Amino acid sequence: EKEANTAGGRYSSCGGIVYEGEWKEGRRHGKGTLTYPNGSHYTGGFFRGRFHGKGTFYSKNTAVTYSGCFERGFVVGRGTATFPDGRKGVKVWPRASGGDTKKTRGDGTSVTVYEAMCAIRAEWEDRTTAKFELDQQLYGTINDVKLEKHIDNVRAEIKEERRREKQRIRMEKERKIREARLLLLQKKAQQDMMEEKGDSGEEDDDEAMEESKHDQN
Repeated sequence: EKEANTAGGRYSSCGGIVYEGEWKEGRRHGKGTLTYPNGSHYTGGFFRGRFHGKGTFYSKNTAVTYSGCFERGFVVGRGTATFPDGRKGVKVWPRASGGDTKKTRGDGTSVTVYEAMCAIRAEWEDRTTAKFELDQQLYGTINDVKLEKHIDNVRAEIKEERRREKQRIRMEKERKIREARLLLLQKKAQQDMMEEKGDSGEEDDDEAMEESKHDQN
């Protein structure tokens, strides 16, 4: 269904393609939005039915959005790609030599929109894979560091337990030595007391004998 074919209008094809924007001589020309059946869409400039000028293309299949310059259906110059995860990157595309816009990536010149979206998607996947591998390496390194730290903590705990055990043994040994010394002192004191009593008894006997002799005389 074609509603307009001059300054502006909306066109829907039987295949599900919808265009809404400016026209010239029965072709998309000027500013407009083209939506594909799979959900991909382009908004920007057109020239004789092709993407031309500044515009933004979203690829449903690759989940990539690209904003930049287009030239008669090809991606050229500098633009910004938005990757599926929301990150952005600047892309620079070649321009067809001699103005021949029919040349494609096959001979290293202009790049079609489809090729550009696939290339951006592949770049994102490579970056994602590389980031995943880097994250895995970093995660492994972190785990190694955690393991080493855990081992160090266990070693420190064992060392502290050994120190406390040595201290306990040393204190127990000192206690036993003190008790043994105290016991020896007590025994010695008892012996001294017994000796003093023995000496005192002998003196009493001597005095009694002296007194007895004196009385006899």
